[in-house]
Amino acid sequence: MRKGPTVGFAASLAGALLSLTVVSAQGAELLRLGHDQQKSHAYQVAGEMFAKELGAATNGAYEVRVFPGATLGNEMAMLDSVIAGNQDFSIAAASNAATFLPFLGMFSVSYLFADQDHFKRALDDEKFQQIVDAKIDEANVGFRRIAWFTAGVRNVYNNKGPIKTLDDIKGLKLPGHGLADRIQGVGHVGCQADGDSLR
Repeated sequence: MRKGPTVGFAASLAGALLSLTVVSAQGAELLRLGHDQQKSHAYQVAGEMFAKELGAATNGAYEVRVFPGATLGNEMAMLDSVIAGNQDFSIAAASNAATFLPFLGMFSVSYLFADQDHFKRALDDEKFQQIVDAKIDEANVGFRRIAWFTAGVRNVYNNKGPIKTLDDIKGLKLPGHGLADRIQGVGHVGCQADGDSLR
């Protein structure tokens, strides 16, 4: 018997989201965790660590099987599946979770954090976590944050020169992961492009 879905939240400048659906078990139960990266990626390491920790914490009542490489669908499909209760866990970018919780788009905004240490301090701040949790609960989208981690940062590449301020991106066409609608909020025009269109 499954209870309502609960989603754990992982955010970084690259963004990551760890989703969880809580189930009640009578004996060991197999749970599925999906992500869209290769087996050598931090998502796989995090998934395997989570599987080990959950198994230990529940004395083997739950077994988590990790499905890498978009085996269970792309990030949006997996988030939909978690919300619908058809998938137990998903690791996905915060920018994709922003489809359901627009405020998470803040993690896609350039120059939000001064540096990596500032970013880590924000994520580790208990008050910030409480604010994020309250906003997720208020939105009632069918999931809650249980954890977050960073899988790295995004870099901005271009053929014009270094980017140190927002003015430095003026006039550039910058593809971004879920960035187009967010960058307009800081007075710039974004363009949405997937990796295949950049080849």
